[in-house]
Amino acid sequence: MAALMAVSAMAVELSKEGRAHYNRAMSLLKIATLPEDYKKVAKELEQVVLTDPDYPDTYLQMSRVYRKIGETEGEAYFKKADKCNNTFYQLAPTETDAYLTEWKAIAVDEGTYKGKKAAASMPLLGKWRFAANKRTWYLEVTYDNGKYGLVMNPEFKTTVTRVDDYTFKVQTYWHEKEKGVQEDDCSEDADRGYPTSGVHYYDEWHTTEYEYVKLNGRAPYVETYEQHITHLLRGKITYQETHHNEFYFFNEYLVRY
Repeated sequence: MAALMAVSAMAVELSKEGRAHYNRAMSLLKIATLPEDYKKVAKELEQVVLTDPDYPDTYLQMSRVYRKIGETEGEAYFKKADKCNNTFYQLAPTETDAYLTEWKAIAVDEGTYKGKKAAASMPLLGKWRFAANKRTWYLEVTYDNGKYGLVMNPEFKTTVTRVDDYTFKVQTYWHEKEKGVQEDDCSEDADRGYPTSGVHYYDEWHTTEYEYVKLNGRAPYVETYEQHITHLLRGKITYQETHHNEFYFFNEYLVRY
């Protein structure tokens, strides 16, 4: 998801200079903890925009970083984030839609409310998405015969299990193939047996992510608690890492789809 994963194998490729700035931004993001750290990430991403203004994923990453800075620096950065969101939606290639095949309804065995009258007053029903990522991660909260249900988009292999009346555990899996060999920094999040410094190379990566979806508010709240990534080069594993750093993850209320 690297810190924040690309939305898809975007049709637009980065230039050599743009890729250098982008990789630098992702490396800085892995160790960012303070507002000044995130500003350094933003500066690198802004350089990517100058060299490769049509690369969609840059704007998605910038939106996340600006929102993080905005938590301490104020409204101006949230406005920047919104602008990046709009640009991303405009640039994201239509090929991304090919990843969205039929939705798969995942029934939930137990319900928390009974009756049509209660269902009609439930504000959680309907389709929801991440504010920064409309295309690849969305769900629908349903209600039928006294039971809640979650409908997940099948771009990812997804399983849903109930934790309690208000919480579901969602496990998603997906993989991406790069055009050409890529390199990334090793990190402290490396799995046992893999280096924590230097670089590793890959042309494909597989990700399994674990979230809690909580339905005890007026909008679903998604909280990612773990992300495992396997990098491969020509079909052989070159690096594995497991992230627990909160900024790598989605931890936010969803918005209406």
